[in-house]
Amino acid sequence: MGKPRGSARGHTANDGMNVSVSIRKGKPRAGRAAFGSLAEDGHDAATKDPAYHPRADPRSADNKPSKAAVRPKAKAYFSSRGKKSKATGDAADFDFVSEERLREIYERLPVQHHSERLALAEEHAANFPKWLTQLKCGFNLLLHGPGSKKLLLEEFASRTLTDGAVLVVNGFHQTLHVSQIITTVIASLKLEGLEGAMEGQPADELLATARTLGAAHTQRCYLVLHSLDGSALSTPGAQYLLAELSRLPGVHLVASLDHVNAPLLWDRHTTALFNWVWHHVPTFSPYTLETLYMAPVLGKQTEQRHVRGAATVLNSLTTNARGIFSLLAELLQASASTDNAGIFLGLPFEALYTKCREKFLASSEGSLKGHLTEFCDHDLVKRKRSPDGQELLTIPMTSETLAELLAEVEGNCMS
Repeated sequence: MGKPRGSARGHTANDGMNVSVSIRKGKPRAGRAAFGSLAEDGHDAATKDPAYHPRADPRSADNKPSKAAVRPKAKAYFSSRGKKSKATGDAADFDFVSEERLREIYERLPVQHHSERLALAEEHAANFPKWLTQLKCGFNLLLHGPGSKKLLLEEFASRTLTDGAVLVVNGFHQTLHVSQIITTVIASLKLEGLEGAMEGQPADELLATARTLGAAHTQRCYLVLHSLDGSALSTPGAQYLLAELSRLPGVHLVASLDHVNAPLLWDRHTTALFNWVWHHVPTFSPYTLETLYMAPVLGKQTEQRHVRGAATVLNSLTTNARGIFSLLAELLQASASTDNAGIFLGLPFEALYTKCREKFLASSEGSLKGHLTEFCDHDLVKRKRSPDGQELLTIPMTSETLAELLAEVEGNCMS
């Protein structure tokens, strides 16, 4: 009987039981010792075979790599990664250029595609008669597309809208309020019976009264609104009031839209009130004026920008309002009581009211509270409570920043 080739299975009788024997060619596998082949030391001879590999067991200590094998690989990994940076990654740690420097660099950039922009402007200007016809048919115009549309709208107003009053509003101005627009538009209509009734009247009631009185009115008012989706107007309530304003007899709205998601501010009713005719008018002009009041993306929020913004707000207020703010600042600086951040702790309302009456800046508590509410709306003044429940008024600035603000406001008033 010769050697079996490969593997074969044979059966032999052993006490009436079938026994299956596997016969393989070559050396015996691990754990299956050849019949009768025991080493002299009592262990399996297969364990001395150089080709012998134990069965993999993740819990076995023999299968774990040694520290000597791991150390070179770990050392190479951390060497390739370099040293760990100690930087916090905070944006305040970066040394950004100033806003003035950014605008100076931007102004030196060459004007590109000038002839193409002029060709687009002439193409849009050819549609001015069509836009005027749509306005007189009762529709409002909404211009959208990439690029600033400020010059285009003002060119349309100066060349075409000549049969009525034209009111141009910069919606991108952050201190703008929708009630100011409503009051100015209704005043331009010169409705009889509303000359002295507009002061202090809510906007929705004023619109209802103007709609009733202007039913037989023939005076036209064209409202040219740049950036309908500006930050001061980007609320559903403000958009609804503007939509109601556009429904007044003789009022025609021409607006521009810059943000792609701005129509999400309107529900179905507001959209129906606006009664838009959409015009895609890409100009590819830079948003120079629209971004003038916005914080730059790469600019650092410095105290100088805060002072400039506060000075702009104060210069737009009345003389009495500026006097009240200056008086509050002087009283806070005289108290010289600040917290850990250098912010003034506050002045009681009664103390400010007494000083304002002495200087004839406020005749009643109601008028003073009205000015303070306006200050709080522009984040110029903060209200807080003392531990004993007394109302305190403070200006959220350090003493140095407040002094710089007062000097700038005084310089603007002198000029």
